[in-house]
Amino acid sequence: MAISVNPAVAAIPYGDRKRIKELCAGREDLIDLMSGNPYQQMPEWIRRRTKVLFDSAPMRYTHYWGMPELRQRLSEKLRAECDISADPDSELLVTHGVQEALYVVMRTLLRPGEEVLIPSPHYGGLRGGACVSAFEADQWILAGYR
Repeated sequence: MAISVNPAVAAIPYGDRKRIKELCAGREDLIDLMSGNPYQQMPEWIRRRTKVLFDSAPMRYTHYWGMPELRQRLSEKLRAECDISADPDSELLVTHGVQEALYVVMRTLLRPGEEVLIPSPHYGGLRGGACVSAFEADQWILAGYR
């Protein structure tokens, strides 16, 4: 039996990472964040602390909106450094990264048929999230890029 892929998902354009890497080769003013894979060794103190946590208790799912302690600390940091007041229990959501965050924002704020302007060059997750969510995604090419 053949697997049927949702047409909205099948229509998501493929991100040409190889071409992007070629265009960026030799540039000293860029940092490669394409895959979300850092190219630095994780600090030793983080590795030790992570091992202690893994060995100390069973692994469980975290709170739906992120760990309450983390949201509390983020709220304090936003207040202290940015003069932004955010209730950690009702106004902060911790995601696993920018792709999930962008998807949540688009699905929450936009309605099918609405239009999203996406600057180009752009993070591929912007266009993909819009296509899956059934929004019109118009690419806006920044001056100097083709």
